[in-house]
Amino acid sequence: MSPAMRAHTKQRLAERYGLDVSSAELFQLAKQIAHGRARLLSRQSKTVALWELDCQGQAIRFVFDSQCRGLLTALPPHDSADYLASHLTAHRATTLPPHEK
Repeated sequence: MSPAMRAHTKQRLAERYGLDVSSAELFQLAKQIAHGRARLLSRQSKTVALWELDCQGQAIRFVFDSQCRGLLTALPPHDSADYLASHLTAHRATTLPPHEK
């Protein structure tokens, strides 16, 4: 996991859950997901999936990239499916040519 990914995930955990997580804890969370010791919620692509995992006593949904074996972000505590769908729609609107939207 790159330093930027680690910093982003730490920031989201602090903002969204009030958690102060060390780099070592993030590494252990990513390791649990990589070894299948978390609950797979959905696959977003060949390498990116949404997982649920306990972190400091809270069930948290993480987006994990199996290619880089890292946590991309921690989703908000509200319905992550709605959040992810709106995020992907917004991303698609900014990356696809007009005729493919």
